[in-house]
Amino acid sequence: MAGRLQGKVMLITGAGSGLGREVALLAAEEGAKVVVTDKIEARIGPVVEAIAGKGGEAAGLKADVTAEAEIEAAMAYARDKFGALDVVHANAG
Repeated sequence: MAGRLQGKVMLITGAGSGLGREVALLAAEEGAKVVVTDKIEARIGPVVEAIAGKGGEAAGLKADVTAEAEIEAAMAYARDKFGALDVVHANAG
């Protein structure tokens, strides 16, 4: 997977379904390492698996955008997991 986001790390809120999910899949197709977040934990795994199934890199964790500490933790997770955080797509909320 290579494209306009090659080498970038992207965190996407609300990425477990709908528009957020589609953005996550497209970002991965464009070469981004994607951090999938959603307030419903059961939605995260299938998106991460779909990205990995197409050869992309993704990780995910539960995060509610109404809880500042959870979003800060998600950003720290992205940096810890992939070494950087280049793009945030605030889809949820």
